[in-house]
Amino acid sequence: MQFATESIHDDRPLAETFNDSQFLRDFRDLAASHTRGCIVLERPDLLHELTVLHHAKDTTVRQTAAAELLSMRPRPSQFNMGEEIPERSWAYRFAKRYFYNDFGAYASPRNPLAAAARPD
Repeated sequence: MQFATESIHDDRPLAETFNDSQFLRDFRDLAASHTRGCIVLERPDLLHELTVLHHAKDTTVRQTAAAELLSMRPRPSQFNMGEEIPERSWAYRFAKRYFYNDFGAYASPRNPLAAAARPD
């Protein structure tokens, strides 16, 4: 899935394009607040809402990404709360729990869709 509100061909420096994009910021917050896996697999409905909210353009050649999102049914990815597949090695379970857990990416989740729905 490829959606964009900005382009690398804009007149701004790349760092500014990536860091100042409200669409990318909201995408990161949405993914962090709704899944620990793949948002495309787990919540295609929310991803579609986000693209509509930001008027993001489908940048694929086939121009069917929005329809594909709407036709998808949610599927669990590697984060499947309550139905996790246990690791066989106690050392790997320990390392995964204490050293590889999210790398702080999900420290402060916010939902940009909920904020957009609230009247100011």
